[in-house]
Amino acid sequence: MKRFATSKAIGARRSVQYGRLAAAMLLGLSLTACVNGPAFDLAPSYQPPQFVVPDSWQGTSPFVKAEPADNKLRKDWWRVFNDPVLNRLETEAVATNPDLQAAAERFVQARDVMMKVRSRLLPQIGLEFNASNNKASEHTLFRSEDDPIHDSSVSSGGIASWEPDFWSAIRNETRAETYRAQQRAADYALARLSLQAEIADTYFTLRGYDAQSAIYRRSIAYYQKSMEIIKTQFEGAIASAVDVARAQYLLSSTQSKALKIQASRQVTEHALAILVNRAPAGFHIEPVDRLQLVDFNVPKTLPARLLERRPDIAAMEREMAEANRVIGIARAAFFPNVSFNFGGGYESNGFDLIIHHKV
Repeated sequence: MKRFATSKAIGARRSVQYGRLAAAMLLGLSLTACVNGPAFDLAPSYQPPQFVVPDSWQGTSPFVKAEPADNKLRKDWWRVFNDPVLNRLETEAVATNPDLQAAAERFVQARDVMMKVRSRLLPQIGLEFNASNNKASEHTLFRSEDDPIHDSSVSSGGIASWEPDFWSAIRNETRAETYRAQQRAADYALARLSLQAEIADTYFTLRGYDAQSAIYRRSIAYYQKSMEIIKTQFEGAIASAVDVARAQYLLSSTQSKALKIQASRQVTEHALAILVNRAPAGFHIEPVDRLQLVDFNVPKTLPARLLERRPDIAAMEREMAEANRVIGIARAAFFPNVSFNFGGGYESNGFDLIIHHKV
């Protein structure tokens, strides 16, 4: 009966200890309500750069306020040419180009860093549990008869920490990392746009060589026919040897230029293979005899508006915004930093709770 009463008292004591531990954990969780509480933002107010017209400007063209529109750039702008081969090359390059994949990974890395910094605004909580059951040998040297053979232990605990962001250092660092992630996204868009433009330019250069090769093939056929006629005239004493030499020169020089164009086409084809991450030895584009282009009109106001869509301009503006937030982080370093740590747990021999703060 006495043993039963002792077990009941131990169970009641453990219940109280676990209740205190749960209360400590709830106290740490309740700090989340203070995350968006009042704080001092030491970063200067950011103002995007404004274009100022110099006093010496004598132009008559109207000025309009520039609005960044890098998100309005069409991802598939090359489809206006209506070329299935070009569409296939662009799609393959976006999927396999290593430089573009590296730019995408840099954006993902910057976004993960931003999320990691933002998580510091929330209390950090950790839990642990350990249990062991050991048995000693009955034949251990110098062991008395009263020493227990079995040794069991159970421990559980947790820790909660929180750093109030009084001076908006964490907030400014989060915003700075957000701007950096946006900058990496603009860098990726610029890399993708540059790759797509390079492929389109190289592809149409290749098709230009195809069109020139077709012209030179017809010219060679004409010069060969002309050579046959002049040789016939020379045999009939109608043409001189100078006429034969001139016709032979025109034919040979045209054949030499045709071979040079073919060599340039092979180099351009190898460049396309590298852009789409393919081995040049196994990459080939069938030549065509005619260069087909789409006839479309370019408005006169379009070139100026295109500046608003350039990803590199957007990236530089995000870099300025990031530097503005770094000023707030540096200013916050002059002020004291406060953090709270709550730790506690239960072991077989009792309950332990530690609460301290750090300045």
